[in-house]
Amino acid sequence: LTCYHQLVHAESPTQPPYSCDITNPLTKSYPFFNLKLPIAERAKDIVSRLTMDEKLTQLINTAPSIPRLGIPSYQWWSEALHGVADFGFGIRLGGNLSIKGATIFPQVILTTASFDPKLWYKINKTCLDSWPNFTYLVAEL
Repeated sequence: LTCYHQLVHAESPTQPPYSCDITNPLTKSYPFFNLKLPIAERAKDIVSRLTMDEKLTQLINTAPSIPRLGIPSYQWWSEALHGVADFGFGIRLGGNLSIKGATIFPQVILTTASFDPKLWYKINKTCLDSWPNFTYLVAEL
């Protein structure tokens, strides 16, 4: 439902819908940009090119651009891993109505670093369990 709403009401994006600047000729020369290479090889290449500071800046929800590699900035705060929560101690739906204690999970990149498929299952299950309650509250508005 949220994804549908975002698609229907989306404005023109200010960032390109891809992770590398395809208009930058330099970008195309990097192995990490080559879709024909295995993902593991591409990942190893890009990680080897990032400085420690650049790696650290990619761990927050607003990842800045890395112009020297043709990587645009990215806003990670758009996935369902935050269940039905967007704000601190619950969701503010308007007025005084809020859902207290809504679940928030770590950023996608950090959860991925766990390499734990069972953790992903538990997160997805929690999100799915939250949606029926959220939908009911929104319908009551």
